[in-house]
Amino acid sequence: LNSIPPLTERLYHRSIWDILWSCLFTIFLCSWVSLHPNIPPKGEKREMKWLRRSELFAWSIIGPELVVVWALRQWISARKLADKYHGRGWTKTHGYFIQMGGFMLHDNNGAVGVLCSEHLERFLSIGVVDFPTITNEDIQAMAKSNGFLNFLVIIQTAWFIIQCITRKVQGLAITELELVSLSFVLIYSIVGLLWWNKPMNVRATVPIYLKHEVMNNDRAIQEEIKRRIYAIAFDGSRKCVVEAGHGKSILRDSKASATLLLYANKIVHKAGLTLSGLLYRWPRAGIIAIGLRITDFTSAGDVRSGELSVNSFYAYHPYTIGSQEHFALLWFPTVVAIAFGAIHCAGWNFFFPSFTEGITWRVSAAIITGVPAEHFLDGNNLAVSMANIIAICGALIFLPLFAIARIAIMVEAVISLRDLPTEALIAVSWTLVLPHI
Repeated sequence: LNSIPPLTERLYHRSIWDILWSCLFTIFLCSWVSLHPNIPPKGEKREMKWLRRSELFAWSIIGPELVVVWALRQWISARKLADKYHGRGWTKTHGYFIQMGGFMLHDNNGAVGVLCSEHLERFLSIGVVDFPTITNEDIQAMAKSNGFLNFLVIIQTAWFIIQCITRKVQGLAITELELVSLSFVLIYSIVGLLWWNKPMNVRATVPIYLKHEVMNNDRAIQEEIKRRIYAIAFDGSRKCVVEAGHGKSILRDSKASATLLLYANKIVHKAGLTLSGLLYRWPRAGIIAIGLRITDFTSAGDVRSGELSVNSFYAYHPYTIGSQEHFALLWFPTVVAIAFGAIHCAGWNFFFPSFTEGITWRVSAAIITGVPAEHFLDGNNLAVSMANIIAICGALIFLPLFAIARIAIMVEAVISLRDLPTEALIAVSWTLVLPHI
Protein backbone atom coordinates (compact mmCIF):
# COMPACT_ATOMS: atom_id res chain seq x y z
CA LEU A 1 0.00 0.00 0.00
CA ASN A 2 2.87 2.36 0.69
CA SER A 3 3.94 2.03 -2.98
CA ILE A 4 0.67 3.56 -4.21
CA PRO A 5 1.02 7.33 -4.73
CA PRO A 6 -1.46 9.65 -3.04
CA LEU A 7 -4.73 10.38 -4.85
CA THR A 8 -3.74 13.99 -5.62
CA GLU A 9 -0.44 12.81 -7.10
CA ARG A 10 -2.22 10.28 -9.29
CA LEU A 11 -4.69 12.91 -10.48
CA TYR A 12 -2.01 15.40 -11.46
CA HIS A 13 0.55 12.97 -12.87
CA ARG A 14 1.11 12.00 -16.49
CA SER A 15 3.28 9.19 -17.82
CA ILE A 16 5.80 9.20 -20.64
CA TRP A 17 3.32 7.16 -22.69
CA ASP A 18 0.68 9.85 -22.16
CA ILE A 19 3.05 12.47 -23.59
CA LEU A 20 4.19 10.25 -26.46
CA TRP A 21 0.64 9.27 -27.45
CA SER A 22 -0.70 12.82 -27.25
CA CYS A 23 2.09 14.24 -29.43
CA LEU A 24 2.22 11.50 -32.06
CA PHE A 25 -1.56 11.33 -32.34
CA THR A 26 -1.77 15.11 -32.80
CA ILE A 27 0.95 15.13 -35.48
CA PHE A 28 -0.55 12.20 -37.39
CA LEU A 29 -4.12 13.45 -37.20
CA CYS A 30 -3.29 17.01 -38.27
CA SER A 31 -1.10 15.83 -41.12
CA TRP A 32 -3.57 13.26 -42.44
CA VAL A 33 -6.52 15.65 -42.42
CA SER A 34 -4.76 18.78 -43.70
CA LEU A 35 -3.25 17.04 -46.74
CA HIS A 36 -5.39 17.10 -49.89
CA PRO A 37 -3.82 14.89 -52.59
CA ASN A 38 -4.36 15.28 -56.31
CA ILE A 39 -6.63 12.81 -58.11
CA PRO A 40 -4.87 9.45 -58.72
CA PRO A 41 -4.98 7.70 -62.12
CA LYS A 42 -8.20 5.83 -62.84
CA GLY A 43 -7.99 2.15 -62.04
CA GLU A 44 -4.91 2.53 -59.86
CA LYS A 45 -4.57 -0.28 -57.34
CA ARG A 46 -5.39 0.40 -53.72
CA GLU A 47 -1.80 -0.36 -52.73
CA MET A 48 -0.51 2.37 -55.06
CA LYS A 49 -3.04 4.87 -53.70
CA TRP A 50 -1.88 4.17 -50.16
CA LEU A 51 1.74 4.42 -51.32
CA ARG A 52 1.04 7.86 -52.83
CA ARG A 53 -0.68 9.01 -49.66
CA SER A 54 2.11 7.59 -47.52
CA GLU A 55 4.72 9.43 -49.58
CA LEU A 56 2.81 12.67 -49.13
CA PHE A 57 2.57 12.01 -45.40
CA ALA A 58 6.31 11.28 -45.24
CA TRP A 59 7.11 14.57 -46.99
CA SER A 60 4.84 16.40 -44.55
CA ILE A 61 7.03 15.08 -41.73
CA ILE A 62 10.44 15.38 -43.38
CA GLY A 63 9.87 18.62 -45.26
CA PRO A 64 6.61 20.31 -44.22
CA GLU A 65 7.88 23.60 -45.67
CA LEU A 66 7.76 22.02 -49.14
CA VAL A 67 4.10 21.15 -48.61
CA VAL A 68 3.48 24.81 -47.72
CA VAL A 69 5.12 25.84 -51.03
CA TRP A 70 2.92 23.40 -52.95
CA ALA A 71 -0.26 24.47 -51.15
CA LEU A 72 0.57 28.15 -51.70
CA ARG A 73 1.19 27.61 -55.42
CA GLN A 74 -2.16 25.87 -55.79
CA TRP A 75 -3.90 28.57 -53.71
CA ILE A 76 -2.52 31.40 -55.87
CA SER A 77 -3.43 29.56 -59.07
CA ALA A 78 -6.92 28.69 -57.79
CA ARG A 79 -7.55 32.39 -57.12
CA LYS A 80 -6.28 33.34 -60.59
CA LEU A 81 -8.48 30.75 -62.28
CA ALA A 82 -11.52 31.71 -60.21
CA ASP A 83 -11.06 35.36 -61.21
CA LYS A 84 -10.50 34.42 -64.85
CA TYR A 85 -13.69 32.36 -65.15
CA HIS A 86 -15.76 34.16 -62.54
CA GLY A 87 -18.33 35.12 -65.15
CA ARG A 88 -18.88 31.44 -65.90
CA GLY A 89 -19.58 30.59 -62.25
CA TRP A 90 -16.17 29.31 -61.24
CA THR A 91 -14.95 29.48 -57.65
CA LYS A 92 -11.63 28.65 -56.01
CA THR A 93 -12.93 25.09 -55.67
CA HIS A 94 -13.02 24.84 -59.48
CA GLY A 95 -9.50 26.27 -59.59
CA TYR A 96 -8.30 23.55 -57.23
CA PHE A 97 -10.27 20.85 -59.01
CA ILE A 98 -8.65 21.43 -62.41
CA GLN A 99 -5.20 21.48 -60.77
CA MET A 100 -5.98 18.12 -59.19
CA GLY A 101 -6.59 16.65 -62.64
CA GLY A 102 -10.35 16.77 -62.30
CA PHE A 103 -11.25 17.26 -65.98
CA MET A 104 -10.58 14.50 -68.53
CA LEU A 105 -10.82 14.95 -72.31
CA HIS A 106 -12.88 12.23 -74.03
CA ASP A 107 -13.56 11.25 -77.63
CA ASN A 108 -15.54 8.38 -79.15
CA ASN A 109 -12.94 5.89 -77.93
CA GLY A 110 -12.84 7.04 -74.32
CA ALA A 111 -10.36 9.07 -72.29
CA VAL A 112 -7.75 10.98 -74.31
CA GLY A 113 -5.88 12.78 -71.56
CA VAL A 114 -6.25 14.95 -68.47
CA LEU A 115 -7.11 18.61 -69.12
CA CYS A 116 -4.96 21.16 -67.36
CA SER A 117 -5.90 24.84 -67.45
CA GLU A 118 -3.61 25.56 -70.44
CA HIS A 119 -5.26 22.79 -72.47
CA LEU A 120 -8.74 23.93 -71.52
CA GLU A 121 -8.01 27.51 -72.51
CA ARG A 122 -6.53 26.37 -75.81
CA PHE A 123 -9.44 24.05 -76.63
CA LEU A 124 -12.02 26.70 -75.78
CA SER A 125 -10.27 29.25 -77.99
CA ILE A 126 -10.43 26.98 -81.05
CA GLY A 127 -13.93 25.76 -80.21
CA VAL A 128 -13.41 21.99 -79.94
CA VAL A 129 -14.94 21.62 -76.45
CA ASP A 130 -17.69 23.27 -74.44
CA PHE A 131 -16.95 25.02 -71.17
CA PRO A 132 -17.48 22.64 -68.20
CA THR A 133 -20.69 23.43 -66.36
CA ILE A 134 -20.06 21.51 -63.14
CA THR A 135 -21.07 23.50 -60.05
CA ASN A 136 -19.25 24.02 -56.78
CA GLU A 137 -21.80 21.78 -55.04
CA ASP A 138 -21.24 18.99 -57.58
CA ILE A 139 -17.49 19.05 -56.96
CA GLN A 140 -17.94 19.00 -53.19
CA ALA A 141 -20.29 16.04 -53.59
CA MET A 142 -17.47 14.14 -55.32
CA ALA A 143 -15.15 14.78 -52.38
CA LYS A 144 -14.88 12.26 -49.58
CA SER A 145 -14.35 14.59 -46.68
CA ASN A 146 -14.98 13.14 -43.23
CA GLY A 147 -16.86 15.67 -41.10
CA PHE A 148 -16.22 13.78 -37.87
CA LEU A 149 -12.49 13.57 -38.60
CA ASN A 150 -12.35 17.31 -39.31
CA PHE A 151 -14.17 18.01 -36.05
CA LEU A 152 -11.83 15.67 -34.19
CA VAL A 153 -8.69 17.37 -35.51
CA ILE A 154 -10.01 20.81 -34.50
CA ILE A 155 -10.78 19.59 -30.97
CA GLN A 156 -7.47 17.72 -30.62
CA THR A 157 -5.42 20.65 -31.96
CA ALA A 158 -7.19 23.20 -29.76
CA TRP A 159 -6.80 20.94 -26.71
CA PHE A 160 -3.11 20.41 -27.39
CA ILE A 161 -2.36 24.13 -27.86
CA ILE A 162 -4.38 25.14 -24.78
CA GLN A 163 -2.64 22.49 -22.70
CA CYS A 164 0.83 23.72 -23.74
CA ILE A 165 -0.09 27.35 -23.01
CA THR A 166 -1.57 26.38 -19.64
CA ARG A 167 1.55 24.44 -18.70
CA LYS A 168 3.61 27.56 -19.38
CA VAL A 169 1.23 29.69 -17.30
CA GLN A 170 1.38 27.25 -14.38
CA GLY A 171 5.18 27.04 -14.55
CA LEU A 172 5.23 23.41 -15.67
CA ALA A 173 7.86 22.09 -18.05
CA ILE A 174 7.04 21.45 -21.71
CA THR A 175 8.89 18.54 -23.27
CA GLU A 176 10.95 18.77 -26.45
CA LEU A 177 8.50 16.44 -28.20
CA GLU A 178 5.60 18.75 -27.34
CA LEU A 179 7.56 21.67 -28.79
CA VAL A 180 8.17 19.73 -32.01
CA SER A 181 4.47 18.87 -32.14
CA LEU A 182 3.56 22.55 -31.78
CA SER A 183 5.75 23.42 -34.76
CA PHE A 184 3.98 20.80 -36.88
CA VAL A 185 0.58 22.07 -35.73
CA LEU A 186 1.59 25.53 -37.00
CA ILE A 187 2.59 24.15 -40.41
CA TYR A 188 -0.50 21.96 -40.81
CA SER A 189 -2.81 24.80 -39.77
CA ILE A 190 -1.35 26.99 -42.53
CA VAL A 191 -1.65 24.19 -45.09
CA GLY A 192 -5.24 23.52 -44.00
CA LEU A 193 -6.16 27.18 -44.43
CA LEU A 194 -4.56 27.35 -47.89
CA TRP A 195 -6.44 24.22 -48.96
CA TRP A 196 -9.69 25.11 -47.23
CA ASN A 197 -11.61 25.14 -50.54
CA LYS A 198 -9.73 22.23 -52.11
CA PRO A 199 -11.82 19.06 -52.45
CA MET A 200 -10.47 16.16 -50.43
CA ASN A 201 -9.98 12.55 -51.56
CA VAL A 202 -11.65 12.93 -54.96
CA ARG A 203 -11.33 9.67 -56.88
CA ALA A 204 -13.17 10.37 -60.16
CA THR A 205 -12.79 12.88 -62.99
CA VAL A 206 -15.37 14.89 -64.93
CA PRO A 207 -15.45 14.02 -68.67
CA ILE A 208 -15.09 16.86 -71.19
CA TYR A 209 -16.12 15.61 -74.64
CA LEU A 210 -14.80 16.77 -77.99
CA LYS A 211 -17.61 18.35 -79.97
CA HIS A 212 -19.55 16.19 -82.42
CA GLU A 213 -18.14 17.95 -85.48
CA VAL A 214 -14.69 16.87 -84.35
CA MET A 215 -15.61 13.29 -83.44
CA ASN A 216 -17.66 12.77 -86.62
CA ASN A 217 -14.54 13.06 -88.79
CA ASP A 218 -12.70 9.88 -89.75
CA ARG A 219 -9.96 8.51 -87.52
CA ALA A 220 -7.03 10.07 -89.40
CA ILE A 221 -8.58 13.53 -89.25
CA GLN A 222 -9.39 13.09 -85.54
CA GLU A 223 -5.77 12.22 -84.78
CA GLU A 224 -4.52 15.22 -86.74
CA ILE A 225 -6.95 17.53 -84.94
CA LYS A 226 -5.89 16.19 -81.54
CA ARG A 227 -2.23 16.52 -82.50
CA ARG A 228 -2.74 20.16 -83.44
CA ILE A 229 -4.85 21.20 -80.48
CA TYR A 230 -2.35 19.61 -78.09
CA ALA A 231 0.54 21.49 -79.72
CA ILE A 232 0.70 24.22 -77.08
CA ALA A 233 3.77 26.38 -77.61
CA PHE A 234 6.05 26.31 -74.59
CA ASP A 235 9.11 27.70 -76.50
CA GLY A 236 11.31 25.00 -75.01
CA SER A 237 11.09 26.14 -71.39
CA ARG A 238 8.25 27.31 -69.23
CA LYS A 239 8.47 30.98 -68.24
CA CYS A 240 6.27 33.13 -66.11
CA VAL A 241 5.87 36.88 -66.54
CA VAL A 242 5.63 38.71 -63.24
CA GLU A 243 3.82 42.01 -63.33
CA ALA A 244 6.13 44.36 -61.44
CA GLY A 245 4.43 47.67 -62.20
CA HIS A 246 5.63 50.67 -64.22
CA GLY A 247 5.75 48.54 -67.34
CA LYS A 248 8.52 46.34 -65.96
CA SER A 249 8.42 42.58 -65.99
CA ILE A 250 10.65 39.89 -64.59
CA LEU A 251 11.13 36.62 -66.43
CA ARG A 252 11.40 33.62 -64.17
CA ASP A 253 12.67 30.43 -65.81
CA SER A 254 10.92 27.59 -64.07
CA LYS A 255 13.64 25.16 -65.10
CA ALA A 256 16.29 26.96 -63.08
CA SER A 257 15.88 24.36 -60.36
CA ALA A 258 16.42 21.57 -62.89
CA THR A 259 19.59 23.29 -64.15
CA LEU A 260 20.79 23.67 -60.58
CA LEU A 261 20.13 19.99 -60.02
CA LEU A 262 22.23 19.19 -63.10
CA TYR A 263 25.17 21.17 -61.71
CA ALA A 264 24.77 19.44 -58.36
CA ASN A 265 24.68 16.07 -60.09
CA LYS A 266 27.95 16.80 -61.91
CA ILE A 267 29.70 17.86 -58.71
CA VAL A 268 28.43 14.82 -56.81
CA HIS A 269 29.47 12.63 -59.75
CA LYS A 270 33.04 13.96 -59.78
CA ALA A 271 33.36 13.66 -56.02
CA GLY A 272 31.96 10.15 -56.08
CA LEU A 273 34.50 8.86 -58.60
CA THR A 274 37.01 8.54 -55.77
CA LEU A 275 34.70 6.27 -53.80
CA SER A 276 33.74 2.69 -54.37
CA GLY A 277 30.62 1.92 -56.35
CA LEU A 278 28.73 0.83 -53.25
CA LEU A 279 29.44 4.07 -51.40
CA TYR A 280 28.81 6.24 -54.45
CA ARG A 281 25.98 4.94 -56.60
CA TRP A 282 23.28 4.43 -53.99
CA PRO A 283 23.80 7.78 -52.19
CA ARG A 284 23.98 9.53 -55.55
CA ALA A 285 20.76 7.88 -56.73
CA GLY A 286 19.07 8.86 -53.48
CA ILE A 287 20.22 12.48 -53.73
CA ILE A 288 19.04 12.76 -57.34
CA ALA A 289 15.66 11.16 -56.55
CA ILE A 290 15.07 13.48 -53.60
CA GLY A 291 16.24 16.48 -55.63
CA LEU A 292 13.82 15.68 -58.45
CA ARG A 293 10.97 15.30 -55.96
CA ILE A 294 11.80 18.68 -54.44
CA THR A 295 11.60 20.29 -57.89
CA ASP A 296 8.11 18.77 -58.23
CA PHE A 297 7.07 20.74 -55.15
CA THR A 298 8.66 24.03 -56.15
CA SER A 299 8.75 24.33 -59.96
CA ALA A 300 6.15 24.71 -62.67
CA GLY A 301 5.22 21.32 -64.07
CA ASP A 302 3.69 20.71 -67.48
CA VAL A 303 0.91 18.23 -68.23
CA ARG A 304 1.77 16.50 -71.47
CA SER A 305 -0.78 15.25 -73.98
CA GLY A 306 -2.10 11.77 -73.33
CA GLU A 307 -1.36 11.73 -69.60
CA LEU A 308 -4.30 10.39 -67.61
CA SER A 309 -3.39 12.12 -64.35
CA VAL A 310 -1.35 15.05 -63.12
CA ASN A 311 1.83 14.78 -61.07
CA SER A 312 1.31 14.00 -57.38
CA PHE A 313 2.55 17.51 -56.51
CA TYR A 314 1.30 19.38 -59.58
CA ALA A 315 0.20 22.99 -59.33
CA TYR A 316 -0.73 25.23 -62.25
CA HIS A 317 1.71 28.09 -62.73
CA PRO A 318 0.03 31.08 -64.43
CA TYR A 319 1.97 32.76 -67.22
CA THR A 320 1.25 36.12 -65.62
CA ILE A 321 1.02 36.75 -61.89
CA GLY A 322 0.75 39.99 -59.99
CA SER A 323 3.65 41.40 -58.03
CA GLN A 324 1.81 40.65 -54.76
CA GLU A 325 1.41 36.97 -55.66
CA HIS A 326 5.05 36.88 -56.74
CA PHE A 327 6.10 38.39 -53.43
CA ALA A 328 3.96 35.88 -51.49
CA LEU A 329 5.34 32.95 -53.47
CA LEU A 330 8.91 34.02 -52.75
CA TRP A 331 8.74 35.11 -49.14
CA PHE A 332 5.73 33.53 -47.42
CA PRO A 333 7.18 29.97 -47.35
CA THR A 334 10.50 31.41 -46.14
CA VAL A 335 8.84 33.24 -43.25
CA VAL A 336 6.85 30.11 -42.35
CA ALA A 337 10.03 28.00 -42.40
CA ILE A 338 11.83 30.49 -40.15
CA ALA A 339 8.87 30.52 -37.74
CA PHE A 340 8.87 26.71 -37.78
CA GLY A 341 12.51 26.70 -36.75
CA ALA A 342 12.06 29.50 -34.22
CA ILE A 343 9.58 27.35 -32.26
CA HIS A 344 12.38 24.83 -31.74
CA CYS A 345 14.67 27.65 -30.60
CA ALA A 346 12.14 28.30 -27.82
CA GLY A 347 13.52 25.15 -26.20
CA TRP A 348 17.02 26.63 -26.01
CA ASN A 349 17.07 26.56 -22.19
CA PHE A 350 15.06 23.37 -21.73
CA PHE A 351 16.35 20.57 -19.53
CA PHE A 352 18.32 17.95 -21.49
CA PRO A 353 19.50 14.56 -20.22
CA SER A 354 23.11 15.38 -21.16
CA PHE A 355 25.30 18.29 -22.19
CA THR A 356 25.84 16.77 -25.65
CA GLU A 357 22.10 16.46 -26.26
CA GLY A 358 21.58 20.08 -25.26
CA ILE A 359 24.26 21.23 -27.72
CA THR A 360 22.78 19.00 -30.44
CA TRP A 361 19.33 20.52 -29.95
CA ARG A 362 20.58 24.12 -29.95
CA VAL A 363 22.81 23.71 -33.01
CA SER A 364 20.08 21.84 -34.92
CA ALA A 365 17.45 24.45 -34.00
CA ALA A 366 19.78 27.22 -35.17
CA ILE A 367 20.36 25.42 -38.48
CA ILE A 368 16.70 24.78 -39.32
CA THR A 369 15.95 28.42 -38.47
CA GLY A 370 18.94 29.91 -40.26
CA VAL A 371 19.04 27.87 -43.48
CA PRO A 372 15.66 29.20 -44.77
CA ALA A 373 16.99 32.72 -44.19
CA GLU A 374 19.52 31.99 -46.96
CA HIS A 375 16.63 32.56 -49.35
CA PHE A 376 16.69 36.25 -48.46
CA LEU A 377 19.92 36.46 -50.47
CA ASP A 378 17.78 36.84 -53.59
CA GLY A 379 19.32 36.74 -57.01
CA ASN A 380 17.72 40.08 -57.94
CA ASN A 381 19.99 41.86 -55.50
CA LEU A 382 23.20 39.99 -56.33
CA ALA A 383 25.39 39.44 -59.33
CA VAL A 384 24.32 36.40 -61.35
CA SER A 385 27.56 34.52 -60.62
CA MET A 386 27.22 35.14 -56.88
CA ALA A 387 23.55 34.09 -56.94
CA ASN A 388 24.52 30.84 -58.68
CA ILE A 389 27.26 30.16 -56.12
CA ILE A 390 24.80 30.69 -53.26
CA ALA A 391 22.21 28.46 -54.96
CA ILE A 392 24.71 25.64 -55.53
CA CYS A 393 26.00 25.93 -51.95
CA GLY A 394 22.40 25.74 -50.79
CA ALA A 395 21.81 22.56 -52.79
CA LEU A 396 25.06 20.83 -51.85
CA ILE A 397 25.72 22.06 -48.31
CA PHE A 398 22.73 23.74 -46.68
CA LEU A 399 20.03 21.24 -47.71
CA PRO A 400 21.92 18.14 -46.45
CA LEU A 401 22.83 20.06 -43.30
CA PHE A 402 19.18 21.05 -42.89
CA ALA A 403 18.06 17.42 -43.32
CA ILE A 404 20.57 16.18 -40.74
CA ALA A 405 19.50 18.89 -38.28
CA ARG A 406 15.81 18.01 -38.80
CA ILE A 407 16.47 14.34 -38.11
CA ALA A 408 18.59 15.20 -35.06
CA ILE A 409 15.79 17.38 -33.65
CA MET A 410 13.17 14.64 -34.05
CA VAL A 411 15.41 11.92 -32.61
CA GLU A 412 16.38 14.07 -29.63
CA ALA A 413 12.73 14.97 -29.01
CA VAL A 414 11.92 11.27 -28.58
CA ILE A 415 14.98 10.03 -26.67
CA SER A 416 14.80 12.95 -24.23
CA LEU A 417 11.64 11.35 -22.83
CA ARG A 418 13.82 8.80 -21.03
CA ASP A 419 14.93 11.39 -18.46
CA LEU A 420 12.39 14.14 -17.87
CA PRO A 421 12.37 16.68 -15.05
CA THR A 422 9.69 16.24 -12.40
CA GLU A 423 7.82 19.33 -13.63
CA ALA A 424 7.34 17.72 -17.04
CA LEU A 425 5.48 14.76 -15.51
CA ILE A 426 3.01 16.90 -13.57
CA ALA A 427 -0.31 17.24 -15.36
CA VAL A 428 -2.13 20.54 -15.71
CA SER A 429 -4.38 21.38 -12.79
CA TRP A 430 -7.50 22.48 -14.63
CA THR A 431 -9.16 23.61 -11.39
CA LEU A 432 -6.70 26.50 -11.42
CA VAL A 433 -7.74 27.44 -14.96
CA LEU A 434 -11.43 26.67 -15.41
CA PRO A 435 -14.08 28.69 -13.57
CA HIS A 436 -15.63 26.74 -10.71
CA ILE A 437 -17.53 27.18 -7.49
